[in-house]
Amino acid sequence: LQVVMPPLLKSAQLKPDVQVTDAEDHEEAEEEEDVEVIAVGDKRISIRTSVLEEKATACNMLCCYVDELKDGFLPYLQPVVETMVPLLDFYFHEDVRKAAVASLPDILRAGKAAMLKQCVAPTGQTVDAAYFRQLVGYVVPPLIKALSKEPEVEIQAAMLESLADCAGVAGEHISEHIAPMIEEFQSTLKGSLERRAERNKRAGTEDFDAEEMEALTDEQAAEDEVFDQFAECVGSLLRSLHAPVLPALEPLLAQFVAPMLGPDRSPEERRIAICVFDDVMEHASDGGASLRYLDGFAGPCLAGCTDADADVRQASVYGVGVMAEKLGQAFAPHVPASLQTLAQVIQAPDARGEENVNATENAISSLGKICEFQRACIPGPESVVPQWLSMLPLTEDKVEARAVHTQLVRMLEANDPHLLGPNSEHLGSVVKVFATALPTAGLSEKLQLCTVECAGKMKALLMQMQGSVPPETLTRAWSAITPEQQQALQQAMQA
Repeated sequence: LQVVMPPLLKSAQLKPDVQVTDAEDHEEAEEEEDVEVIAVGDKRISIRTSVLEEKATACNMLCCYVDELKDGFLPYLQPVVETMVPLLDFYFHEDVRKAAVASLPDILRAGKAAMLKQCVAPTGQTVDAAYFRQLVGYVVPPLIKALSKEPEVEIQAAMLESLADCAGVAGEHISEHIAPMIEEFQSTLKGSLERRAERNKRAGTEDFDAEEMEALTDEQAAEDEVFDQFAECVGSLLRSLHAPVLPALEPLLAQFVAPMLGPDRSPEERRIAICVFDDVMEHASDGGASLRYLDGFAGPCLAGCTDADADVRQASVYGVGVMAEKLGQAFAPHVPASLQTLAQVIQAPDARGEENVNATENAISSLGKICEFQRACIPGPESVVPQWLSMLPLTEDKVEARAVHTQLVRMLEANDPHLLGPNSEHLGSVVKVFATALPTAGLSEKLQLCTVECAGKMKALLMQMQGSVPPETLTRAWSAITPEQQQALQQAMQA
């Protein structure tokens, strides 16, 4: 690093080579290949692009280094953050701005990793909570300010994405910057809605043609990305700060998010709104803080479960599970309709098709949450709970698979009264889940169907069953899986 970093920092800190001259003085001048010329009135602005490209390349390299090395990058963290932050409004070159925006969450991650390891900075200072808080304060306010001035919609979305990531890494320290964030969110979203309205007005004119329609569709997708990343910001704030941040978010939820739940809005808008309220229910339900939104959200969420759009369905069925888990007795009146709606999703003819499988697995996961957290409201739980078990394992949505298979282990450990049925008749379904999930525990997160901790509990349960379940019941259970699965399960047990 001591060899690579000095010239890299020097390139990242290059000043733009810009010359402003009178246009008439250069009418016959020969254009240079690496010079971009812009005519503004009677002036001619010449920008040497080779310098800008070198600067952009260096900034992107710095991003890679801090992302890969994390706390190992600590000796150069200060000069890099001092280089990157001023480039948030470097309007001569978009790639430089994009690199600066992308670097900030990684810079915070590096600082946090150094704090957790109590590393010593080049100044001799131990990296502690005060150092990290100072780093957050150096990075976040300039990012918020840059967002307020950013002219490109695509980079606005990138800045919101970066801000969401920063809020997640910063944790409780982000609370000091809530007020300006909320203010800027309102301004950014208002600007986006105004641009949408202007485009819709343009689309209604007589001379609007197919080419303009294509351009409008691209512009609309860029605006949707702005709202999508705003939703990520809200989710990140809720995960970091939980219920206490809800009052600050209330104006945004009421003015911008709740209206997007309407059936007249686009699928993308409805998905974004449902995702935001999913996060509200999941991360801000302490002390009943989210209950005020239940009546306004339950209807659109249940309607979304059978939406024509697969992404809307997935967000909606996930929300049903979150409410079942987090809202307790308050969700009880919605359980019958939820069971009926989830059954529609799970039993649809093309439920396992490529486009629908993630929504289907999320629906199965949500049914499991109703089984665990709303059992008293289920008519005939002795049949519903084993039906849920028979739908396992989940294999496509790895995050939900790990959560659901952990839930199954939890229910088995608690000797759930409805899960296995009389005489452990449903034990074969459990063995089938274990045979599929256990061998994946040692794989990467992208392939894991259960965590290492969950795998250990699965092994313990299988050992316990061998001593407590009648041999003929065990034999019948093992016959539910193929010889290949039996072999894989035995190898996983010995690993």
